[in-house]
Amino acid sequence: MVGMDWSKLNYSVESEVLPEFSVHCCRHPEAFYMGITESKNDKVVYKVPVLDRTVDKPIYKLSVCLAPIYGNETKWLMLAELIEHYKLQGVQHFYVYVKDIDDYSRILIDDYEKSGEIEVVYFKKEQDRFMMDWQPVGVVVHVLSAEAFITQLRVLRTAFREVGITPAMLYSQIWTKEFWR
Repeated sequence: MVGMDWSKLNYSVESEVLPEFSVHCCRHPEAFYMGITESKNDKVVYKVPVLDRTVDKPIYKLSVCLAPIYGNETKWLMLAELIEHYKLQGVQHFYVYVKDIDDYSRILIDDYEKSGEIEVVYFKKEQDRFMMDWQPVGVVVHVLSAEAFITQLRVLRTAFREVGITPAMLYSQIWTKEFWR
């Protein structure tokens, strides 16, 4: 862990490496950057900024994280329909992961990004892998944000109860008995 002045904090911790480049790291109040090494005494080569995502009041009430986009087939119509449909359903923000994309779809994504409606993460070429092998990355992101997702579901559950919607009306594979207790 690295402090604000780029000095190394005398604090290292063993972390859990999840599949596909995701690492669970503990929090430290003075850490502004983090790097990962194979062992405790290795030199940190690459550092990333620490983002505090544990805000009391979230920026968006409902956001959608899309699975990674790969391949150069045209996607602009599907993306526009998906984003506009979910906006009508109350989604305020989208997280989009891109490996490969055609030029016209990229123009559409850039437009949505400029408006602030989506946040785009482009996968780096040096970490490249074959097309759909990026799919698990989106799954891991969903698993890591499961706590926030469950909080959103609990808010929805309360709202549904207030207007008289029962769990049976909304049956789906993600709605478990435990959730509705």
